Amino acid sequence: MFYNSLKITLRNLLGNKLYSFINIFGLAVGLASVILLGLYVRYELGYDRQWAAADDLYRISRDIWPPDNTRDIHMASAPIPLADLLKQDFPQQIEEVARMRPVRVLLRRDDAAYYEDGVRYVDGTFFKLFDFKWLQGDMAHAFDAPDSIVLTRSKAARYFGSEDALGKTLLLENTRPLKVTGIIADLPPDTHLTGDAFITLESFLRILPDFVRSGWNANMMHTYVKLKPGTDVKALAAQMPAFTESHLGKGSSKWSGLTVMKVSDVHLHSTLDYELQPHGSYVTVLTLGTVAIAILLIACFNFMNLATARSTLRSREVGVRKTVGSDRTQLVLQFLGESIGMTLLATLLAVACVEVALPAFVAFTAKQIAFDPLHDHGVQVSLVLLVLIVGLVSGSWPAFYLASFKPALVLRSSVRTAVGGALLRNLLVVLQFAISITLVVATAVVFLQLRYARAYDGGFNKEQVVVLQATASQGLTKKWQALKEQLLRNPDVLGVTASDNTPGSVNISGLGLTVEGATEMHNMPSVLVDYGFFETYDVKLLAGRLFAPDFAADVVVPAADPKARGSANLILNAAGAREFGLTPEAAVGKAVDTGNGFSGRIVGVVADSNFESVRSSVKPLVFLLLPSGFLGANNPAFASASVRISGRNVADTLAWIDTSWKQVIPEFPISRSFLSDDFAALYRDDTRLGQMFSSFSVLAIVIACLGLYGLATFNTQRRIKEIGVRKVMGGSVWSIVLLLTNDFSKLVLIANVIAWPVAYYAMHRWLQNFAYRIDLTPLVFIGSGLIALCIAWVTVGGTAARAASQKPVLALRYE
Repeated sequence: MFYNSLKITLRNLLGNKLYSFINIFGLAVGLASVILLGLYVRYELGYDRQWAAADDLYRISRDIWPPDNTRDIHMASAPIPLADLLKQDFPQQIEEVARMRPVRVLLRRDDAAYYEDGVRYVDGTFFKLFDFKWLQGDMAHAFDAPDSIVLTRSKAARYFGSEDALGKTLLLENTRPLKVTGIIADLPPDTHLTGDAFITLESFLRILPDFVRSGWNANMMHTYVKLKPGTDVKALAAQMPAFTESHLGKGSSKWSGLTVMKVSDVHLHSTLDYELQPHGSYVTVLTLGTVAIAILLIACFNFMNLATARSTLRSREVGVRKTVGSDRTQLVLQFLGESIGMTLLATLLAVACVEVALPAFVAFTAKQIAFDPLHDHGVQVSLVLLVLIVGLVSGSWPAFYLASFKPALVLRSSVRTAVGGALLRNLLVVLQFAISITLVVATAVVFLQLRYARAYDGGFNKEQVVVLQATASQGLTKKWQALKEQLLRNPDVLGVTASDNTPGSVNISGLGLTVEGATEMHNMPSVLVDYGFFETYDVKLLAGRLFAPDFAADVVVPAADPKARGSANLILNAAGAREFGLTPEAAVGKAVDTGNGFSGRIVGVVADSNFESVRSSVKPLVFLLLPSGFLGANNPAFASASVRISGRNVADTLAWIDTSWKQVIPEFPISRSFLSDDFAALYRDDTRLGQMFSSFSVLAIVIACLGLYGLATFNTQRRIKEIGVRKVMGGSVWSIVLLLTNDFSKLVLIANVIAWPVAYYAMHRWLQNFAYRIDLTPLVFIGSGLIALCIAWVTVGGTAARAASQKPVLALRYE
């Protein structure tokens, strides 16, 4: 019986090559897409699940709701003393606590000096929470000495090559020696944690003033806890308001809070500021998973469509087999077996396609995705389930439909397809194109939004600006003024300035401001700048004046006596003036108290400039002018310099910048980039999403068109004699093409009606992630519908035109 069924299956496959190709190739493309997207989804969902204590690891972060109802602040970081207080107040729930402070520093070994963004100050308990693989050194004693550093394998190789790094010394910021006390494996890629060099946190804390170490104003620590088994996390989170009030005072829970989040949820579910790395998007993962299922459904619909369409060709086979004794169950199993067999062939082809495409997919997504069907049991089980589910779903309706034919009817004459079969085929074509049109709309919207973001005028000019980046602890050093003067000697350097943050970077500084005539304090992000900041960035002045050397009161002057007050004039942006309920003109000249020992006047108001991406709205900003880049004797403020160049002789100008740096600041290597490139990086993930949508939209349309081509070919063959008669009666090729494409055109139009509301809802939700966004105009939907209609016309019309161009005698010779 099995041998006979196998023989019938192979005979059908080889005897109907076009049908077999469309089904197997379409399924293979769909399955390959599902496998690739499934690997991506599995990778994203697997973040931070590799730690031994993953189920008990949580992060405690800080929330601030300003009393003046200005912008709420939700930080991934938390105050310095929080860790010790948590351990002290919750000994029954919390087993261990650890902190991490991300920094950018300069590390040096002899002539090898690099700016390192992956340096982290951590508590010794950090390695107890996160079980990194230790290659050398003793985890329990690695941080016994204060100036110790643990390196990853790749970072150790960078400075020491093939030498044994353990016990060797690196120089921090050209001043502090650090002893290498451990080597660990590189961090796994699927973790929100970042870092490749870990220094004892104590060596960082000891240089801070006591009021900073013990206060709640410096939210600079990423704080993690390991809960004791059985701890009720919701009950612990419910105690946080009382905990806050016990340490910050009565009523503090109304404006300050703590959020408890599982570490494995951080990557996809966190929307906080100051994350260690850009977080993922659960919505994106869900969307791509939906796209994978949609593409697979299109491939399955192809199979069902062509199988039911070809039912007339297999009707006599069913009648004969029923007559000689086959029952309905045997026939159903036969057809389901054929479906599963074809799915198995398609899956093998899909696996081969994935193996070929995976390197490019990994490079494109920038995710270290692995595919090992020979050894990964999860992949093996998934592939088996995929074959069974797809085979059964694709073959179920055709199997039961074909097995339902009555022998007497099908043997008496050629049975035409029942109305139910035709309705099903039409419905499946509509669903195929509805899915395809939805993907095309999504691709168009993502593309248009990204184009808008790149062209968005943020109120400043980011083109032809070279950014020089130093470290936060050293700043641009006391040689900044000399460097500035040297850079300006080149006629192609149009402007030079410095600031604590450049546009596009995270601004964590802020001031509480009270304007004269008011009692409410308003919290605003602050930007510390040098002369020429607004001129270099082409920020428009709305009222008053800009900072200038002729006005000594512009510069921040700290108070010599802690009990006295310093002075500083300020410049606001227009949003900052509106925050006080003032027009730009009315704001100029107002006295302001900064709330942290400074007072001064507003001397100017500049146009709103969005120094972040289009995801964020323009924030109120206050600008302060610092003397020569320093606030106090040992606290460098300027970590970034901005150099506007003319755009002529770019290579020579960049060489001039490099040479100037080496001449003035030879002890530090130069780190430069174009600001426009830094801003483009803000949209890298969105760009990838758009490219993925476009790629898989094309695949979906190709699969749908394969099925449409198969149906069109079959319908044309069924009506070949009708075509011959029409031509004999004077029908033109064009009239016959219209006749054959008319029905399919109606189906595509119906698909548009279904797809447009779904696409509108989905993309409207996606656009809510952007403060500045495009409008969803009807042109996007109409254009996508026309694209689908044109593709359907080309697919069906090409087949119809070939049939209509044949000589009528070929179709009518047997009549």
